[in-house]
Amino acid sequence: MPIVYRNVKGSALTYAELDGNFSTLAGRTDLAWAQVGSEPSIESGTGNPPELAPFIGGINAWSYSATSMTEAFSTSDLPFDWCPGTDLVYGIHWSPGNSTSTGTVRFGLEFTYAWAYGQGAASVFPATTTIYVEPTISTGVAYEHYLNFNAPANNFPGSLAQQNMRFLVRIFRDGGHPNDTFPDPVFILATDLFYQTDRFGVPNKSPPFPTTPIS
Repeated sequence: MPIVYRNVKGSALTYAELDGNFSTLAGRTDLAWAQVGSEPSIESGTGNPPELAPFIGGINAWSYSATSMTEAFSTSDLPFDWCPGTDLVYGIHWSPGNSTSTGTVRFGLEFTYAWAYGQGAASVFPATTTIYVEPTISTGVAYEHYLNFNAPANNFPGSLAQQNMRFLVRIFRDGGHPNDTFPDPVFILATDLFYQTDRFGVPNKSPPFPTTPIS
């Protein structure tokens, strides 16, 4: 709904108009979820690459083995409209392709991160951290598109984040692990970095950035 106002002096806004204006303003400034996505890529020298295989029709996608480790890589920057202090979440888009099997798939995300602009210790990439995402599929529907997130306990803390920081990610399927019981290859289609936005962005493209929501 548009915000109601008077172009010239006249009657005051009605209570209904005032309530509507505040409701609209809240809707424009409340936190909202957004995401930045990337397609995993295969780097030269990758030791355990997935196979580029037919997915559906004439479309190929990267197929990850059910019996061994297969890995690819992606990168993400944290957008400028991220709301300072809020946690980040990773999501994995994937599909079983033409398989109608059921079971658990064990995905892993090994990542490191650093602020930009050469800001001392925060701009130094630390040793990597690895988290796992283990969705269980019980329906056995071919070509279904799944999106699974890291567990809340593994959210990336907002206290460590800053606009335009970079994440370097190794995404893999741990097909040889006992937890991985899905018997067929799967296709990882993309990874998403989900973040909360205060919808106003930041006033400049380099530090100092706001440390609290500006909405």
